[in-house]
Amino acid sequence: MRSGVSDVAAAAGVPVKAFGFKTSGVSGALPTAFPKQGSTTVTAAIEAPRIVVKTTSTAPRLPASPLSWRGLDRGFYPHSVGIDGAIYGHTDDPTTPATGYRTLAWTTDGGITLQLGQNFGHLVDEGEYVLWTGRTTAGFVVITSSDVTKPGNWGSIWFSTSATAGFTKVRKINGTDELSISHPKPGPDGKTILLVGEYSTDIPQPVHSLWMSRDGGLTWSNIKTAKNVDHKKNAHFHGTEYDQFRNRIWSSQGDNDNSMWAFSDDWGISWTNVPIPTTDPLYQADSAYQQPTLIIPFADRLAVTPDRGTFAAGIWTLNSSDGTTPRVAWASVAGERAPFTYGRAPYVHDGDEAIVAIVDRTSGSNSVYIVGTGDSGASWHLLSKIPTAVTGTEGSGIVGPDLAGRVMWRSWGNNPEPYGHRLMVADKPTWV
Repeated sequence: MRSGVSDVAAAAGVPVKAFGFKTSGVSGALPTAFPKQGSTTVTAAIEAPRIVVKTTSTAPRLPASPLSWRGLDRGFYPHSVGIDGAIYGHTDDPTTPATGYRTLAWTTDGGITLQLGQNFGHLVDEGEYVLWTGRTTAGFVVITSSDVTKPGNWGSIWFSTSATAGFTKVRKINGTDELSISHPKPGPDGKTILLVGEYSTDIPQPVHSLWMSRDGGLTWSNIKTAKNVDHKKNAHFHGTEYDQFRNRIWSSQGDNDNSMWAFSDDWGISWTNVPIPTTDPLYQADSAYQQPTLIIPFADRLAVTPDRGTFAAGIWTLNSSDGTTPRVAWASVAGERAPFTYGRAPYVHDGDEAIVAIVDRTSGSNSVYIVGTGDSGASWHLLSKIPTAVTGTEGSGIVGPDLAGRVMWRSWGNNPEPYGHRLMVADKPTWV
């Protein structure tokens, strides 16, 4: 599968790195200073994994050092790695009034400079904001949403072949969240596959759909309607992912009796529901599906982050053939429980490597755990433990690597120094 995707990318003149596969000779340290910007440095200790999931195909690898973060006072929110290797996001930098809030932006130098694209302030409806941006094989995709906690929430999917103009609304949606947007990946024909699950928390719930594009965001089709048996509970999509190893779509839904965990091998025409493993010691009698908020496919396993109160928060692995046989791969020493702490999209996936931000929602731990693997999910390790000001989602998912091997994480609110309200940048770990 890797060689086929690499050949398609090379034929299109696109760096293979941008598709998440390894290339040789890619290096680049983070600059020691940011011109005209304030910066800080922090290095966190590494915590040994509490449980290591063994595999017969990949020997466990350890990080040579913890992540060393550099803080940049820049109003940039990273969302994805484009096919050109740049990191795409949006800016709400008040120091750039000509662009202001809701502007597509990207960086190729770790956030030191930003290239600015279309401003969406005059395109979107009042209350609608930029949630996700990216560059695909077809062009540029921007996903907007409104406040998903309020009735009548909405959103839109926008597309253009130019980053600076020509955006058209190609799909109206009933709101979404970053956890419901898939990691962009090439399909069998090399074109970018994207999945967007509708998401809101207002009651009663609107009908939520799962949308798929197989041509880089130009056209979209509805491939699944959310299960809704209890109208007094959420019935929205959680993590949804295209599995390039099995040419499969995995989809999760919450909450409670409306939860669902399923896969499709025919592009959403039919779905196979994963049975609830009620005899597994990780599950209790009242536990339904684990409702993963994040799904990472590897060649011989799935890595997920569960979202359910009786489950240990952290990284779980599942049988990649049918989505069963859960095992805890990493859990924090504090012992937080989902759904009070769970993985937040976006995430880093680069060949055998993956990095995930596990955020405190309401557990009271006031921490964001940055956890990674260098051996296709065989073992997971704490790369950073970041304190937050209050309990709640005080940080974004993690994005990267860019062509120089950098990853980015956005610190929100008034987190303790040196994080604050900054764009945090680090070189991805070396695995030994």
